[in-house]
Amino acid sequence: MFNKDKFVAQLSELINIDCGTYTASGVNKVANIIEGYFKEIGFFTKQINVGSKVGNLLIATNKENADYYDAVLIGHMDTVYNEGMVAKHPMRIDGNNIYGLGSIDMKSGILTALHTIYTLDKNILDELSLCFICNPDEEISSVYSQDFMGEYIKKARSALILESAGKADAIVNKRKGISRFHVNFKGKSAHGSTPKEGLSAVIEMANFILKLEEFNNEAAQTTVNVGKASGGIAGNVVPEFAELDFEIRYFDMDSQKTMMGKIENFIKNPSITGIEITIEQLSFKPPMNNGAESQWLEDIVLQAAADAGNKLNVIASGGGSDGNFSSYLGVPTIDGLGPVGGYWHNAEKEVLFLDSVEPKINTLRNVLIKLSNK
Repeated sequence: MFNKDKFVAQLSELINIDCGTYTASGVNKVANIIEGYFKEIGFFTKQINVGSKVGNLLIATNKENADYYDAVLIGHMDTVYNEGMVAKHPMRIDGNNIYGLGSIDMKSGILTALHTIYTLDKNILDELSLCFICNPDEEISSVYSQDFMGEYIKKARSALILESAGKADAIVNKRKGISRFHVNFKGKSAHGSTPKEGLSAVIEMANFILKLEEFNNEAAQTTVNVGKASGGIAGNVVPEFAELDFEIRYFDMDSQKTMMGKIENFIKNPSITGIEITIEQLSFKPPMNNGAESQWLEDIVLQAAADAGNKLNVIASGGGSDGNFSSYLGVPTIDGLGPVGGYWHNAEKEVLFLDSVEPKINTLRNVLIKLSNK
């Protein structure tokens, strides 16, 4: 039976830790706590150092050194929030709503899986080979942990992703791919009174941004976001340098290739002759487009939900997850198995709807039962 009080207490413990991706010490605190939860139920655990910039990757399995897994269950421990934000936005409860940093993205998803194991009959658990992957850097596209995770994902018959499907009571079978970039613009400085003697890197950056905006195409379902831009040193100096960070999102690789071709053309042909533009790809996450190889798993999840008295919709999402990667590796993948909530990446509004947790636990438990019989 679902222990709601225990769930809320554990959620409070996890949420009230600063654990943005680059707050490695905070992510490791979260990893230590979750590792303790798994050890309490007899799982074998280990933490893997994936680099000095982020926290550790946590692996928990019910069978030590297994040759295969019936399922890998994947969630992430990091958030997008800077250190010090928890003090400004501690967890708070307002009726059915639990607010806090990472409440829906995605401490509640990890705990939903843990509480599913709490409610699973031991005989069923003994029939299964399970691997839980708790990732320290999903919010930056798992650039440090991805290869380490792949070693476990490749051994799995299925991947169950514990992200939320959002406010909809649904599962996710498609997610957009994400490519992130850093761009430098180098022009020529001059006095602000004689701008024609210089080459403004900021103006070129502005032109570049306007060109990128053309990628926002609702029909093609492609998007671009320039998330950071800066340049220049003073108002009376023609800026020699400028830089920006942006991302593009797409449901298929053909769209990605089209956008990349245009970006390369922008770089080779700057609007201002003489400006040098260089680009660095920061990360790449392929789109998750489930095909026939995942249909059997989708059918199992939908039937498992129906058996629990829940009707789930199947949706596509513009947000990426580690399901993009497991799908790319050819492992049948279903995403959106976490509870319902909303306002990801919004410190004031991020919310979990508590009454959605138990139905997702019941669905996930039925999924694992069905996997134990396959």
